[in-house]
Amino acid sequence: MSTRAAPHPSTIIGTGLPPLPRAGAGAVLTPLQRRLVVAAIVAAHALAAWGLMQVKAVRDAVTEAAPILVSLLATPAPPAPPPPAPPPPTPKAQPRAQLKPIPEPRVLATPASPAPDAVAVPPPQEAPAPPVAAPAPVVSVPAPVTAAAEPAAPAPAPKLLPDDAVQYLQAPQVVYPPLSL
Repeated sequence: MSTRAAPHPSTIIGTGLPPLPRAGAGAVLTPLQRRLVVAAIVAAHALAAWGLMQVKAVRDAVTEAAPILVSLLATPAPPAPPPPAPPPPTPKAQPRAQLKPIPEPRVLATPASPAPDAVAVPPPQEAPAPPVAAPAPVVSVPAPVTAAAEPAAPAPAPKLLPDDAVQYLQAPQVVYPPLSL
């Protein structure tokens, strides 16, 4: 009979990795010795830090890099937050300016009286005719007929626009085509 051991599973799969060590296999130090080595390394680091802190330049660099602030007194209470600011006053509507009615124009001259449509001319008095003189031709000039002027039509009332009758409050932004620049 052969006493050949079964092959390791990693060689069966074909990964080619060495097998993992077993717990406790190859351990040279006991757990107590391991703890003593760790304590010695920590003590060596503490001794090195203490030795470096004896150099003034290193001490100054450390205090600038990480200042240590120790307060043995209780911190004072933070100041009370300021009271909230009162809300801004609401803007009141501006009273609209009342437009005064347009005053009637003052009349500087009034027509004397309406002119009659037809003027009656009294008949001329008969004067004795001079014997030698030829009678002068009589030209009757009728009085100028003026029609009564009608009063002009009143001017139209001005447009009353409310304050908020605007199309926009800010000028619109002009958009140019990209290729026009």
